[in-house]
Amino acid sequence: MLNSHFQTLAKINCPLTDTELRDVRALRERLATARARQLELIGLPFPLGPSARCVSQKEARIAGDLSTCRALLDPIRKLPVGVIAKILAFYPLSSDSAERHIEVSRLGQISSRWRRAALSVPFFWTTLRLILPDATNPTYADARLYMIDWFARAGPAAPLALHIDVRTPTHDDAILRVEGLDVLVRLVSPYLGRLRYLSLGQAFRWDVLLPFLAQTQFKNLGSLVLSAPGDAPSTQTLDVSNGPLLSEVLPNLRRVKFEQELFMLFNSFSHSVALKDFSLPFNRLTHLTLESVDVKGWSKAMQDCIMLQFGIFHLRGTIGLCQPHRVRSARHAGSLNSSHRVIDADDLGLWGPRANGMFAQMSKLLFLALVRAWPIHVEVFHQLLEHAPYVTELEMELNADIAPFFDALQDRTPVLQAHVPRLTAILVDMAIYYALSATTIDDFPLDGFLDFLESRAGTLKRCRLYIDGDEVHHVVRERFRRVVNKSTSGVSVSLTSQHEMKGRGWRRRLPNPHTSAVALAECE
Repeated sequence: MLNSHFQTLAKINCPLTDTELRDVRALRERLATARARQLELIGLPFPLGPSARCVSQKEARIAGDLSTCRALLDPIRKLPVGVIAKILAFYPLSSDSAERHIEVSRLGQISSRWRRAALSVPFFWTTLRLILPDATNPTYADARLYMIDWFARAGPAAPLALHIDVRTPTHDDAILRVEGLDVLVRLVSPYLGRLRYLSLGQAFRWDVLLPFLAQTQFKNLGSLVLSAPGDAPSTQTLDVSNGPLLSEVLPNLRRVKFEQELFMLFNSFSHSVALKDFSLPFNRLTHLTLESVDVKGWSKAMQDCIMLQFGIFHLRGTIGLCQPHRVRSARHAGSLNSSHRVIDADDLGLWGPRANGMFAQMSKLLFLALVRAWPIHVEVFHQLLEHAPYVTELEMELNADIAPFFDALQDRTPVLQAHVPRLTAILVDMAIYYALSATTIDDFPLDGFLDFLESRAGTLKRCRLYIDGDEVHHVVRERFRRVVNKSTSGVSVSLTSQHEMKGRGWRRRLPNPHTSAVALAECE
């Protein structure tokens, strides 16, 4: 039947051939004839009523066939709205591209259907990534008009996330211009009350950035990301003394990130820009990321951030190296992640008396991650376990001999009796150790590992060993499996390669500080 034929065409979105177009014209003629015959039967006596009903049913079938044909003949309807939305979402650039919204606007001009599809996707109009040239750039006028149009389309109610650089798209300007910030203030000022997320790119001098942050219209701003200028700052001293921001200026600010070695850059040019110069309401922050901050700034932040739930800190010692340190407070979510890399010349002293404050935060921890080649000395490892009796999941990235740490985790060890008794899952990343020590998986301390499994029988549920992919071949897997099968602990043990581990599993257990929900993020 024609109807089933056209329905099949509608599902696969195929264009109609010449023969099918003739069928459409024939359907129209038949429909006109059926309607004329129905009008004739209306005036006849009652016994002919069934004939009229038959003609009416025939007319309905023909009309259904014709409506399907018209849907196919309309080129706007050849693509479902879901397909159009996918095209808009993935074309032509990545989601963080500064030119993406411009292309979406252009695609929305194809037809009213495409425009409706573009406007119906909130992500396009609530998250803007734009490199806005300054007033001296020839493309400034077009970018300004586009930005105004984008804000108009975003609507008055939707919350906004704004990622913006105020500079030339080619990034070839040697001196950062202050005019760009004035342009941004003029364009965005009517919408500051709606901003929830603001990421300011590599174009802002701090002597003009801080007054911008002091705008009293930022009533709903919840997340702020600040980057270091992409070009070298001028040799003149930057005046960043603007006084503390009042609590009513940023009442809802909870997440702040200082990225791209902001403090290290200015210290290298002998500029006195430190964390204390950014007088943000640290006492209300729940998420904080500091890159290349010194120990004094980190300690001050830890004292002020009384509501901190998650933090990422890249600490810098006197030798100028970045030492990553992750902390998640136990006050709300009940877990802490810490990592620290110590070398011979490092003098951070985090594991000395100054570490008492950090250890004190661990009394209610559920998840502990020691990553980034953490130099786990057994004595320090003892201290960590002593202060974290409620840990249920443990992740370690080792660059030292592995055997002492399995011994330290055994319940039967007198010194560590009843330490982490609730431990149910453990991941041990040995890739760095094997790479640095030039040993292989054949040197893995299987006896000590089996003793550890036996000591945790009944409580430990999962154990995953992560080593370099080149080491994990089928012969090693088989030998490892045979040895582990001898254990009667009931622990599920897996040997995982780098390729298998990438992008999933425990390596994405750390929370994402830029999402409101508890998300899984990669342990970098």
